[in-house]
Amino acid sequence: MMIKRIVTVMLAVALLAALALPAVADAFTLYVTKDGVKVYAKKDTGAKVYRRLSKGEKLLIEKKSGNWYAILVQDPSGDGQTLGWVQAKYLSTTKPSKEKKKKATKAPRATVSPQKEINRLLDTMRDVTPYDAQVVTKTERGTVALRRQPSTAGQQILSLMNGSPLRVLAEGEGWFQVSDPASGHTGYMSSKYIVRSTEVADDGDEDGYAEDLDATAEADEAVRDGGRTVAPIAVEVDVNHLPDGEYPVAFDRGDVARLASGTYMNAVHVCAVEVYEADDIEGLAEGDSILVAGSAIPVSTVISDGSLVQINGGTGAEDGCDFIRTADGNWRVNGFDDLPTYTELGVTTLVVDESAVFTDASDIDSDPVTAPYDGIVEAMQGAAFDGFYADNTTVTVRSGRVTRIDRVFVP
Repeated sequence: MMIKRIVTVMLAVALLAALALPAVADAFTLYVTKDGVKVYAKKDTGAKVYRRLSKGEKLLIEKKSGNWYAILVQDPSGDGQTLGWVQAKYLSTTKPSKEKKKKATKAPRATVSPQKEINRLLDTMRDVTPYDAQVVTKTERGTVALRRQPSTAGQQILSLMNGSPLRVLAEGEGWFQVSDPASGHTGYMSSKYIVRSTEVADDGDEDGYAEDLDATAEADEAVRDGGRTVAPIAVEVDVNHLPDGEYPVAFDRGDVARLASGTYMNAVHVCAVEVYEADDIEGLAEGDSILVAGSAIPVSTVISDGSLVQINGGTGAEDGCDFIRTADGNWRVNGFDDLPTYTELGVTTLVVDESAVFTDASDIDSDPVTAPYDGIVEAMQGAAFDGFYADNTTVTVRSGRVTRIDRVFVP
């Protein structure tokens, strides 16, 4: 009788445990309710950001503390996993609709059209006998951007003050190619802000100046008294004859094709990591501005501990960014997931060498792909993601040909 009672009790305990398991698993499985939700190193929105989450992403919760949930993430040091913290208000037991996410994934493909317009404008450029000119803006302390491409979306090299001298090298539809005698930089500037030195009006008549076309142009003229603008170290590379090296690039998978004469990568945007002079970053002060990814950021606060320079509250704050030292003692942006920022050097066509290899580890849910030359076109066109971007794709160039194409996973 006693043995039967013990067996009955054991069966009851086992049954209760089995019934409890699904409830525990459900309680610790939550979904992300919006794109871009941050995973912090600590329960503090000012802490380092480990990664950003996507809407609908399923999370296994390790523990809860107040209004925070902890999940396992890859340790930034590369040593296994560690806990990251997510605000509870962005998590739900119900999986959200994917409708918005589907719309968002189409956005990168819209970059093709602006590039076609840039190419069209470049075709309108005609060399002229170089002549002296100067920058003329609608306000006494206005500035105008000198850009790498004839477009307000082009990477900004630097900002030139009203009255700055220029040397005009070529003229095109709405844009001139000019050089800045002070810095030696050459780029493109909207022709509406350029006037021959012999034609500068002295009557203050502004009728010849059109209204700014967009917010970018307005930002170019919003400079503060006394401040300086810090730009990345200029990288001068002929993208049509790339020296040996490894380059961040951006292109669409449809830009890779095999012809009778070989395999080509067309419309490849060649980039360089933005690196800043040590003295420029270490000397930043309130009232200055710094160019990051083509946008001028006004500097309001600067905090430095020798190895990290934090501008305007750091990466997690609006208009904030962090800078870390590079191996050569200069500085670069330390962005989300430790991603740097990039300057576009130009667009070109690259020839793929017959010994080239393509590797793709960008899809975390699938095994990495390795394809030799004969299978590169099929592998790239059949890749899980349409676009190849500078923050996850590099090409290795040797003797003018691409010998490697590598794409990695970026959270």
